[in-house]
Amino acid sequence: MVCERGPYAFINGTVQLICDCVGDGSGVEHTYCMASSYISESIIVLSSLRYHLATFLAQFRYEKELMHPIQNLLSGELARALLIQVQKLKLNIEEAMLELDQILRAVIRLGLLLLLLL
Repeated sequence: MVCERGPYAFINGTVQLICDCVGDGSGVEHTYCMASSYISESIIVLSSLRYHLATFLAQFRYEKELMHPIQNLLSGELARALLIQVQKLKLNIEEAMLELDQILRAVIRLGLLLLLLL
């Protein structure tokens, strides 16, 4: 598989597959379909590998930081990630407040226009 042999073997396998299909006298459309299927399967395997590797690294980093909890409480990656999340939440709240303010101003203007018309 791709995981066992690496990306160089993946590229060589794809080239070999295309050469075999063209050498057999198969149609171009059939060659494209076979190559597309092979590449799609390889992409699925690589995506799964990326997900599992990211999960492993996150778990490893978390376990590493648990070894020195007091030191990493203020200066570790988990604290940094928490601060980033809080900052993003703050930004989302500010955007929602601005949108609400714009809606309320539009409603007030509409109400004033209706009062003037009556």
